[in-house]
Amino acid sequence: MENKQQNLSIAALVLGILSIIASWGTSILGLILGIIGIVIAKKAKREETPNSLMTGGLVCSIIGIAISVVRFVIVVLVVGLWAATVGAMM
Repeated sequence: MENKQQNLSIAALVLGILSIIASWGTSILGLILGIIGIVIAKKAKREETPNSLMTGGLVCSIIGIAISVVRFVIVVLVVGLWAATVGAMM
């Protein structure tokens, strides 16, 4: 049983790290991986005593989601400002 619980913690950590990496490429993929990482970390927390792998996975997933959201907002603002600038020139 302990090996299964360890696997959940490892999966949460891997998804959290992938969430951070993917958030720099595509915000949507980073967001999806971060949400899945949080869900798996919460499941691991229910089924076992908290450990550092699970906590690291939860933290990395939250950071990946935050980067994805901030990056998405910046892209929307830049596109909006660009569209306003082009519209004002016409």
